[in-house]
Amino acid sequence: TAEWDIRNLPQVQCIRSYKAQEDDELTLEKADILQAKTITNDGWIEGIRLSDGEKGWFPKSYVEEITSRSARLRNLRENNRINLDAPSRTSCSGKRNLPRSLCWPVRSSPD
Repeated sequence: TAEWDIRNLPQVQCIRSYKAQEDDELTLEKADILQAKTITNDGWIEGIRLSDGEKGWFPKSYVEEITSRSARLRNLRENNRINLDAPSRTSCSGKRNLPRSLCWPVRSSPD
């Protein structure tokens, strides 16, 4: 089986805020960068927010695709650089069926 190459997965940027309506949806803030995992024909995207590793569904109409490969790679590098300083826990704790390559390190909130 072929491994997913995270560098080639679609990325999107939020162009207007979205408030989650259901438990499996993701609340978005303008300028959030997300890695798209699933894109449906009825206008929904399942994705992972790069800044904190939160995963969920959101309407496609609230985001624009980042078409530049160099911009996508820069976003991944920046995300990895920022999170290298954070404690080494991931957003995959307790989550099933999430490819290891999409388990983003997340920052602990200050106490």
